[in-house]
Amino acid sequence: MEFEILDAKGAVLNRIVADEAFVQANFPGKYRRVAVQGGASSFNPAPHILGVQAELDRVARSFGYWIDATAPMQSAVTYADEPAVAKFQTAGRTLRAWRSKVWESFYVVLAEVQSGNRSAPTLVELLAELPKPPSPEQISNGVA
Repeated sequence: MEFEILDAKGAVLNRIVADEAFVQANFPGKYRRVAVQGGASSFNPAPHILGVQAELDRVARSFGYWIDATAPMQSAVTYADEPAVAKFQTAGRTLRAWRSKVWESFYVVLAEVQSGNRSAPTLVELLAELPKPPSPEQISNGVA
């Protein structure tokens, strides 16, 4: 569902797509549900894009790619083409392949929403639909 987040005077601060329980817990009394007008074409994917990228970065950070705290996934995939240390190259290639699969899946969902073939998922629902992150064993063995 889409919500407007409001300031103390009722002015709109932001518009988000989220589960109502999340909005109630994080913005009690400071939101209103937005009536969807114009069908699927009114869907704004920007919050979902940011959420997917945050999840990619979270996973890369969990494997130790945190030197560039603003872009851990970007940092991780730079190792994919670096043969000097095989384990880093393997991890970089595995994370890069997973990242590609995640974005491919995201854009399939986005096309379905924009065409009106499905309703827009919440970010939580979307993340649950995307390919699962590689395990530590997959990172070590180079399987995405």
